[in-house]
Amino acid sequence: MKKIMLFATIVAMSIAVAMPAQAQSRKEKKAAAKAQWEMEQKQKAEEAALLHELKMDSLKKAKQAREEDEAWEKELKNQKREGQLAKIKSKNQMEQVMEGGVQLIYTPCMDEFIALNKVKGQMAAQGISSGQPTQESAELNANRVGLSDLTTRLLGVIKNGVEQYSKDTSTPDKQRSVEAQLEGLAMSIGEKAINKLFVVDCRQFGKDRYNNYVCYEALYVPVEEVVEAIMDEAVKKVDIDKALFRKRMQAELDANAAKENASLQQQRAEIEE
Repeated sequence: MKKIMLFATIVAMSIAVAMPAQAQSRKEKKAAAKAQWEMEQKQKAEEAALLHELKMDSLKKAKQAREEDEAWEKELKNQKREGQLAKIKSKNQMEQVMEGGVQLIYTPCMDEFIALNKVKGQMAAQGISSGQPTQESAELNANRVGLSDLTTRLLGVIKNGVEQYSKDTSTPDKQRSVEAQLEGLAMSIGEKAINKLFVVDCRQFGKDRYNNYVCYEALYVPVEEVVEAIMDEAVKKVDIDKALFRKRMQAELDANAAKENASLQQQRAEIEE
């Protein structure tokens, strides 16, 4: 009986000692949890404030860029309304203005383009590319633009030459079929010859205000060599008078060159005003 009482006393004393320790442990855990929660709330608040700041900064930059674009467009509209050209204000800015159906452009390589177009037996074009991520892509795009313009204009002249040649060599009832056959060959052969013979004489690079690459080119093609290539291939499939064909082509090329040079000189004079 005494042993049982002694055992009960020991257990009671152990419980009395443990209870304050357990209470202290719960209090510490509660305090730690509260501290953790406060820390998490503070971190969330800081993250929200940072995101808000970044968002506002992004919106501010977007608004600034939009306002710059609107101001630039407004300036161009004012210039066009007054009959003025949109000139280069810095090496990073280039615009094109359509005035009365004639493309008025002032860019790097324009002097070379005008000089190339004055050379008898050549046709020149400008290649312009902007907003490109790399210098290589800017060059390729400028090349494509210039070559496309050159091909369109030269093939248009060749088409007129074929039409004049057909009128001189065919009876009215055969003219259409001969012209269609010869024109198809001239267009196909001419385009291949242009792609093979064109030369880039001037190429300049720059960057726009968005840090993208721009490229300006002046390129040309020896038109007489294109005409010779057309005749050399066409004669294999169509019976043509090479001397007369060359004469009609040269007449169209000369007339077109005179017209283009006069237009370019007028544009140049307006730009230098």
